[in-house]
Amino acid sequence: MARKAMAGKAMAGQGGRADRAVADWKVQAAAEPGADTALRRFAPAYADAFARLAKTAAATPHLSAREQALILLGVNASVTHLHPPGIRAAIRAALDAGASPAEIAETLTVISGLGVHACTLGVPALIEEFERAGRGAEVARAFDARQEAIKARFIAERGYWADFWEQTLRLAPEWLAVYGELSAVPWREGHLSPKLKEFLYIAIDAATTHCYEPGLRVHYRNAIKYGATAEEIVAVLALISQMGIQSALAGMPVLAEELARRGRGTKAKAGRAGRTPAGKAAAKARPKPRARSNSRARPNSRVL
Repeated sequence: MARKAMAGKAMAGQGGRADRAVADWKVQAAAEPGADTALRRFAPAYADAFARLAKTAAATPHLSAREQALILLGVNASVTHLHPPGIRAAIRAALDAGASPAEIAETLTVISGLGVHACTLGVPALIEEFERAGRGAEVARAFDARQEAIKARFIAERGYWADFWEQTLRLAPEWLAVYGELSAVPWREGHLSPKLKEFLYIAIDAATTHCYEPGLRVHYRNAIKYGATAEEIVAVLALISQMGIQSALAGMPVLAEELARRGRGTKAKAGRAGRTPAGKAAAKARPKPRARSNSRARPNSRVL
């Protein structure tokens, strides 16, 4: 009996998360005036299908409601997206799920490191172009003691190293040293687990607004090292794939406004089509109605 009760509670928890997921995207819709109403007005089948998708993603047993909310916060607050309605919905959901203000703040500081991809993408490409131009010797520098110390400290603080850091260290050692200090702050404070931090990095790298594969693979490896399962990582990816609905939530109210401005609503005014050249041509091509006869209609006849 106790086991059945526990199973029932688990199922109820998943259902509650699913309902919360739908409520969360409605919070986003509420922040865009008329979004939910407009979406259901112009695309009701799509709105219903998305609600089912949100419920399915939220019902995963692999991520808690708190983890889901923080991951969605990361994606919506990422510098490549910055979607205020989504940020508000995710913060509300995180607080409702028991996340502390420190955990929410740390989520934001973790993802704020995304700007470094200007260097991790740009510096390796720069080195390749110097080599292609026959000037590879200018960028092929051996590390001195200071650079080796910077590398060792980064590994000690962050727990990993990657090729793009190696190349950045060649050309901008002091900058990388200071960046390493900045990016290590959330890891020192430790309000979020290392695995959840890696889920955040995976989310913002895999998000449609970024799609940064070099970082994604690095953080896959790091998450696996911290004990993540394939199912957990896929649950992260499924969760963030929902950000596409924001196109409809942002665009449908604009469609409604423009139609209202033109005085049309969802239907064109009667006779509007006949004012166009095509409409006038179609009207001319229609057969003219026969003239009415003056003879009296039979008593039982009907006009169809």
